[in-house]
Amino acid sequence: MDRLKERIAVYNYANPSDVLYLVTDKNVYLPSETIWFAAYIIEPVAKKDSTTRPGILSVALLRADTSGISIRKNYLIKNWTSEGSFTLPARILRMERDNRPCF
Repeated sequence: MDRLKERIAVYNYANPSDVLYLVTDKNVYLPSETIWFAAYIIEPVAKKDSTTRPGILSVALLRADTSGISIRKNYLIKNWTSEGSFTLPARILRMERDNRPCF
């Protein structure tokens, strides 16, 4: 197990990636409510000397049946943070287990 942890650590150091923390104002939302959020991007130590920085945060609300995107908005990232909001549609279909729409 220690060898696996070591190999993962070596891979992560060689292939650093940013970590995104997204914080919302609530846990549960109803139709027509506004979701307020803040995003914090943590840059890994191995990438500190990089000149590339993320500039756009793309936020999407996906349909439960994976047939597409209900809402997508882009937000500017400045100083490794971003914030924003989007309003849920007034009517959101929820799918039952047998794929019948439920209102």
